[in-house]
Amino acid sequence: MLDALNRSLVGWLKDGWRVHIDGIGYFDVSLTAPETRNPKDTKASSVKFKNVNFRADKELRYRVAELKAERSKAGSHSAHLSEIEIDMKLTEFFSENSILVRRDIEKICQMTRVTAGRCLKRLQEEKKLKNINTKQQPVYVPVPGHYRTSLER
Repeated sequence: MLDALNRSLVGWLKDGWRVHIDGIGYFDVSLTAPETRNPKDTKASSVKFKNVNFRADKELRYRVAELKAERSKAGSHSAHLSEIEIDMKLTEFFSENSILVRRDIEKICQMTRVTAGRCLKRLQEEKKLKNINTKQQPVYVPVPGHYRTSLER
């Protein structure tokens, strides 16, 4: 059902229509074009898709506004682990896995994204981990001699 709604919505938006789904809101498309002194000089081929915009119906906004907020019991702080505890968790992790990405260390050490990034940077500086991929999408492997990896690697 949602797939059919998606296909229908895409079709109407591609044809330039503003779509209203009762009780939900309005969808429309915004376009972009290079600036010209005279708008009549803009060619259709230079007009490009920019974004799909959504504006919620009043009814939806009112219903969502009735939410009851309460403080979360689970904070967004990292677990306080010592370097030895982190090393033990990584040793266990590398006994079953050959590579590590940031999300893995977030999960196994219960760290936030930022703390995991700092920890990975420290482990690289200490020559315990090595990035075998790009800086933008790092993939880490243990340096031989760490986390029970052989020096013969």
